[in-house]
Amino acid sequence: MKVEINWNKFDSQKYRPLVVEEIPDFKPGSILYDDYWDAQDYRCLKGFKPAPYMPHITGEHYFYLNMCKIKLLERGATRKTTESPFYRELDRRIFDEIYNAKKGKYGIIVGKPRRVGLSYIGAATSTYELLFYKDNEIGVAAGQEDKAQDFYDKVKMLLENIRPEYRTGTLTKNQEVIKLGYQEYINKQKEDKGLKSQMYMKTMYAKPTGFEGKSLSMVIFEEAGLFEDIVAAFKSTEPCFKEGMIQFGTPIVYGTGGDMEKGSKGYKEMWYAKRSIYNLKPIFISATDYYPGDGIPDEVTGKAISFFDFRTGKTDSKAAFEYIMKERQEKDGSEGFIKHIQSYPLKESDIFIKTSGGLLNRKKLNAQIRNQDNCPFQRKTGRLEWKTNDPATLRLVAIAKTLKEIDKIHFLRGSKIEFIEDEELGTIHKILDPIKQTGLPYHPDIGGCDSYDDGNTVSEGSLGATIIYRTFYSINQPHDIPIAYILDRGTGDSDDEFYSNTMRLSIYYGVKMLVEHTKVAIIGHYMDVGADTDYLQERPNLAGTGYVSRAQNLYGFKMSNQHAWALTLRLLKQEVNLNFNNIWFIEILEHLLDYGETNADLGSAFGMLLVQKLDMFGEMTEGLEHEPEEVNIFDGMGYYDMINGQLEYTTYGEQRNNQDEDPFSIHNMRAFDPEYDLDGQERVLFEQAKVDNKKAIVAKRKEVLSRYSNDVMAFTLEEHNARIKEN
Repeated sequence: MKVEINWNKFDSQKYRPLVVEEIPDFKPGSILYDDYWDAQDYRCLKGFKPAPYMPHITGEHYFYLNMCKIKLLERGATRKTTESPFYRELDRRIFDEIYNAKKGKYGIIVGKPRRVGLSYIGAATSTYELLFYKDNEIGVAAGQEDKAQDFYDKVKMLLENIRPEYRTGTLTKNQEVIKLGYQEYINKQKEDKGLKSQMYMKTMYAKPTGFEGKSLSMVIFEEAGLFEDIVAAFKSTEPCFKEGMIQFGTPIVYGTGGDMEKGSKGYKEMWYAKRSIYNLKPIFISATDYYPGDGIPDEVTGKAISFFDFRTGKTDSKAAFEYIMKERQEKDGSEGFIKHIQSYPLKESDIFIKTSGGLLNRKKLNAQIRNQDNCPFQRKTGRLEWKTNDPATLRLVAIAKTLKEIDKIHFLRGSKIEFIEDEELGTIHKILDPIKQTGLPYHPDIGGCDSYDDGNTVSEGSLGATIIYRTFYSINQPHDIPIAYILDRGTGDSDDEFYSNTMRLSIYYGVKMLVEHTKVAIIGHYMDVGADTDYLQERPNLAGTGYVSRAQNLYGFKMSNQHAWALTLRLLKQEVNLNFNNIWFIEILEHLLDYGETNADLGSAFGMLLVQKLDMFGEMTEGLEHEPEEVNIFDGMGYYDMINGQLEYTTYGEQRNNQDEDPFSIHNMRAFDPEYDLDGQERVLFEQAKVDNKKAIVAKRKEVLSRYSNDVMAFTLEEHNARIKEN
């Protein structure tokens, strides 16, 4: 039952009776002494509720407040000392989540700002597990050695400074194991006695292997965003807290915004994954839940910040929000802007923003990641299924043995494809439906695929990626926009779901799919089904683009040379600079952020479809269009502001007139302009292209004048007739 909290009568000191009240001086061993400390044990096990108008806290939280000491700045102090922690509503929330996870047999994954004290809570719950459960084993995994050492030092300090009544002996204490207990001589032999509980420390940077052979009641993944591969580390440790499908231990994964560079991809995968995959509940801590300083001197600025109420343990979220936004706006346009968003996140997506790596425009990609909550389309996840009422077709399908056979039967017998929403098993993600093509001179939807072959089914974790993209077809309709994608891994044989789903996606949207010409398995799937002629894109004609290839393949595009890589990179740079605010799939944005640094499958698929777009329209690489100066591409984007106690969304376009003249301000960010933005070899190529284009125009003009003199209509009619004949 939810407690109605009376904040006027609330006194957080009531949660710390052993700190603020005098402890009775009972003689150790007496009944009164035992009764008093038995009552404290009961509170540590069952929790504590000091008044009817105050909420219950868990046993671990009571233990943390009354038995532990941590390094902190006392109110008004100028340096840290070792003292009992004060009560915070944020801590109550976290300890409640840990308690519910243990009881519910699931884990938690926490995303947090910097310096909110979560490591001390992790160390305290570890210490609690060691002291209150005999023969218990827990594990602590860290992505880097210094983080493992920091955590070890915190647990060691808690054990050394615990209340004397809860102090115990230590059998082993090094950087890999802490074992509590003592030794006795029995029959002249030393034997371990006492609690015999153990904490194992492991750094999982280069080798993300688990705690082999251990049975762990709790595993803490400390600063998981710094792991080289957090997913591999979690999966290798999973057998230590699971037996078959039964989970008996509690994993606690947490990471800090701003420290998500190495492990950001895996951490985000675990954060957004379906519950059935990792059995983790995501918990987001906003910077407004507890802002660094909160009533004590800030370590960085030295200023006294008073957002925290020590009487209630609450933070004034409104005041903290306004302060954070003011700081953020002061950093706008500088390198520290993105870092500030990471370190003091106000929403989940802020945690995962990247500040380094990749070859594409990070500022624009990060801005669109943060803008995903404002997606104007309904995002759907589902499956593509063949539909038919023909009994003969259904009989044939019933005896088919592979997906390829099923696809072939349906395709050759004219079955239709339908999209079925399925959040659990679906791998097709879309925001727009297929369109009718009647009367259009070209198909506005195109597709690109970065596939794999059967010989590489386990190579370096690469996935298959397919994207459908809508080009221009109406000024009143969305265009130059990815509208659907697949990111999946199959078996690499004739029963491969990725091959089948990619082909079905081609048919569903009516597109010809451009694939890498060396990926013969997926090309074979189309050909064996009989869908290659209508749904596989032929080798692009890129004459005049600077792309050099001697490939004679019928289908696909050869990516395996430096000319293809250079061309694709230029196309992606242009697309991100011009159309980044049309990308409404966060997974595509993340892969584009990684493009050129790590394996970015969706980025490669995007590059593939842009090659097809170049083949269709022909003029993309040599003259990147100027964005009119009066148009601001951020007019539809913005940020949240606290107005009269309510969060309101303010666009950058609305704020533009109030900004200074700083050309690097995000409010004044303009579209890509080759005259200003290209440098190095790309600048040389652009300038040469302008010269070549000018020469071509002059030559064409001379040709027209020599053939038609001043009869312009004769030239126009001949050109028109030539196009009709060509089509």
